[in-house]
Amino acid sequence: MGIWSGDTSKLDEIKKTQKEQLSSPYNTASVTEQSSGAYDMWAKELADAKLRAKTGLTEEEKALATSNYSQAVNLNKENALIQSGGQFAPYLNAVTNTGQQKFGIGLAAEDAAIKRQNQLAVTNYLQGLTGASGVYQDVNNMNFQKQMMAEQAAGQAESDWYSNRDANRRAIINAGAQVLGSASEVGGAALGKPPTK
Repeated sequence: MGIWSGDTSKLDEIKKTQKEQLSSPYNTASVTEQSSGAYDMWAKELADAKLRAKTGLTEEEKALATSNYSQAVNLNKENALIQSGGQFAPYLNAVTNTGQQKFGIGLAAEDAAIKRQNQLAVTNYLQGLTGASGVYQDVNNMNFQKQMMAEQAAGQAESDWYSNRDANRRAIINAGAQVLGSASEVGGAALGKPPTK
């Protein structure tokens, strides 16, 4: 220790404070449970939406719709044939064929509309997930800033300690030089030499 080396216990205290600051929970932000839950929810919804985006109507839904349509058409056709005594059979067949074509087109359009809706849901959930992930980015940025500030503050305290120690050393050297200068003048005067200027 001593005057020349400075009070190293103070330096040790500064270094200890540095470590405490850098590991302090006050210098670390974290994502809240609510934000984490929101991110998980958006991620799950997005994964589900991606699976649905490739599908429209299921095969079962298409088969059921086609079956219901065919039953209704056949029942109406039979009733029309009975009431007309079979006279409109060729006309009814043409109408039925046209109706089936329109039904097929309508079913395909409905299937495409559902696929578009599912794809739009993917976009919406992706935007939600992006927003939720922004919280993590914000927390990382805050932690980086806090860490930088803590390191700068700790580094400044250590730098100040060394500056004070060096200033004290210069003062000791200057004081020693003055003492030596005064001593040489006193010694010179004792030997009868004029003082140097």
